[in-house]
Amino acid sequence: MHASLSCTAAKYMVQRTAAVYVGGRNPAGSAIVTGERIGDQDMLTSIARLFNEWKRYSEARRELSHLSDRELADIGITRSDIDRIALGQADR
Repeated sequence: MHASLSCTAAKYMVQRTAAVYVGGRNPAGSAIVTGERIGDQDMLTSIARLFNEWKRYSEARRELSHLSDRELADIGITRSDIDRIALGQADR
């Protein structure tokens, strides 16, 4: 099965990666100094975390997308809310 990212999700993942490696914090929580070499383990940990977030996003988006408009209305959301809700699920 081929999974694709929506534009919103792709932008989110790029922003998350940038926050980790450019003036942000590494996965261990310590500040990254500009020009500091990032360890392989830190990078692998971040990639694994981003992959897991992407999987949670994709699963939530897929499940919500399969609901009818009536079922979505019953739980109080619209089809345009799906990306936002799925992105929120990815952060958990």
